[in-house]
Amino acid sequence: YVSDGTVDYLKWKKNDLVTFEQYINSLAKVSLTNLNKNEQKAFWINAYNALTIYAVLKHIPANGLLAKVFSVQMVLGFFDKITYIVAGETFTLNDIEKKKLRVSFHDPRMHFALVCASRSCPKIKDVHFKGTGLDERLDSAARNFIQDTTRNRLDQKNNVLYLSEIFKWYYSDFTTSAGTVVDFVKKYMG
Repeated sequence: YVSDGTVDYLKWKKNDLVTFEQYINSLAKVSLTNLNKNEQKAFWINAYNALTIYAVLKHIPANGLLAKVFSVQMVLGFFDKITYIVAGETFTLNDIEKKKLRVSFHDPRMHFALVCASRSCPKIKDVHFKGTGLDERLDSAARNFIQDTTRNRLDQKNNVLYLSEIFKWYYSDFTTSAGTVVDFVKKYMG
């Protein structure tokens, strides 16, 4: 249901919501004790993405015209009130992002791998991450997002770098990793 970086939520909802809901429910019983750090990071990225997509599927109107104007901002508490059980604990989407991903792994590249169900978010290349090859996939996600000129661009004539608001929202993640936001971006800009 993913094509050219976007999700066909209506088709997914119509054809596979029940099956996807079974997968979402299975997240409650997952044990992470035998997973290495990269496998855990991949799990939490996958869980966040799956729960975000699931929340959209549950709330998006089935009517195509209404669906076109749908925004997650219309759903009260989409990121910070609606809860899910994952690995035996209760989380909101913000909890997973802030308490599990940001605090546990300190990897700003994950911001380019997370689905936030908004046009301003990174395009989805593949929604399933694995522990094996995770660093390469996260580097690729960062490179794809940073090199997307609809979100970030360098005006060489005026020596100005225009960046997505993601770099403002998570400023400390990027500066902790690379010293400055510009230094982080330079690694992936090309």
